[in-house]
Amino acid sequence: MKVIIVDDTLVSWAGHSAEYDFAILNELAKRQIECQIFGQKNISQFKDWAAKVKAAFRHTSGKVLFQGKILPRFIFKIKGVCFTNFSHLFDLLRRVTACVKNNDLLLICDFSSRTSLAYALWLFYLSALRRRLGVVIMVHGVPRYYGSWRLLKLLGRLHRLTLAALNQPVADLCAKQTSLECLVFPIPQTRLLPDSSGCEKISTGQVALAYLGVAIVEKGFDVLVDEISLLQDMFTAKRITLTIQCNIISASPILEAARDKLLSLVKSIAGLKIIEGELPEEEFFNVLNAADILLFPYQPEVYKYIQSAIFTQALTLGKVAICTAGSLAAGELQKYGSGLIYEYGVNGSLAKTIRQAVSNFEAMQEEAKIKRPLYYQIHNPRRYVDLLLGQRILV
Repeated sequence: MKVIIVDDTLVSWAGHSAEYDFAILNELAKRQIECQIFGQKNISQFKDWAAKVKAAFRHTSGKVLFQGKILPRFIFKIKGVCFTNFSHLFDLLRRVTACVKNNDLLLICDFSSRTSLAYALWLFYLSALRRRLGVVIMVHGVPRYYGSWRLLKLLGRLHRLTLAALNQPVADLCAKQTSLECLVFPIPQTRLLPDSSGCEKISTGQVALAYLGVAIVEKGFDVLVDEISLLQDMFTAKRITLTIQCNIISASPILEAARDKLLSLVKSIAGLKIIEGELPEEEFFNVLNAADILLFPYQPEVYKYIQSAIFTQALTLGKVAICTAGSLAAGELQKYGSGLIYEYGVNGSLAKTIRQAVSNFEAMQEEAKIKRPLYYQIHNPRRYVDLLLGQRILV
C-alpha cells in the first residue's frame, strides 16, 4: 500500500499546499510508507522537488485572457466546468493512473466544480481496472455543487470514500449535505513543536503587530488600512510596530484604494512596514516568528466556517491574536489561544481592540504560551497521518 497525494494547487514551493503536502510525505517516510505527490506541470522547476513531485496537471484556475482582455465571467465559468474537467481527466489518465495499484490510499486535495467530473470518471475507470482505493477528499468550505457529490458517490461507490474537513462545523455540514462520511482532519502544522524555543524572540520594548497572507476584502485588508491612522500616537511613542503583507492578487477598486493609502501612510509613519507580494516559506516564518500579535480582521460571514491556516500557525506558535466576533477563529481563540475579539463593521473597533491588546500584552502572551501545546496536539503531521491511514482499505 502506498499513499498518493493529488494536488493541482501545488504550483510553488511557497505556501500552505507545499508545507502540508511535504509534512505528510515526511511523516510517511518516518513510517517507511511510500508516498507519491502529483502537482502542477511546472512544479519540477522549484528547488529539488523533481524527485518528490511528479508534474501532472496543466490547467489553472486563474483568469482566462483573450487578446489581452479578461473573458466575461460566464465564459470563464463554462471554461472552468467543461474544459478544465476534461483537461484534468486527461492528465489523471495520462500521468497518475499507472502509479495507482489496488488498495492504495488516495488523497485528493482540491475537489471543486472544475475537477469533480474528472475525479468521478477517473475513479469509475479505476474500478473497471479492478483497483479499489481508499479515497480521502479534502473539503475546504461548505459543500456546493450537489450534483457533483451525487455523481461521485455513484461512479466511485466501489471505493471507500471519505470526506476530510478542517474543522467540526464543516464536517457536520458535509456529512449532512453529501450523505458521505466526513471526518475532521486538522491542518498538519509543522512549526513549531510544543517544547521548541524557536518562536521566542528578544524583547525590544515594542509590541510587534503583523497582518499576513493574501490582501483581500474578505480578510479585512481595507479595514485595517483605514484604522492605521487611529494608532498614530502609539507609533510615535514607539509602543508598536506593524508589518502588513500587501499581497493583492485580484483586481478590486477597494483594494487598489487601500494599497494607495497604505503606500502613503508608510512614508509618514515610522514603524509601519509593507511587504509586497508573496513570501517564500522561510521568510514567511521569519516574519511570523518576529510578530507578537497577529491580526485577523476577517469578515465573519465569510469566515464562519473557513479555517485560516495562518491563524492556526499563530496559535501553534504561541502568538497572541485579534479576531473578528462570529468567525470560526474567534471560537478557536477562546478555547486554545489568547487574545481579543472585536466587532466587525464598527468604525474604530479594530484600533480600540489593538490598544487593549497592547496594554495587556504580557499577560496574554503568557496565556498563549501555556495553551500552545494543547493546540499543537491537534494540529500536527503525526495525528493527520494517523487519521489518513485509518481510511485505507484493509484486506
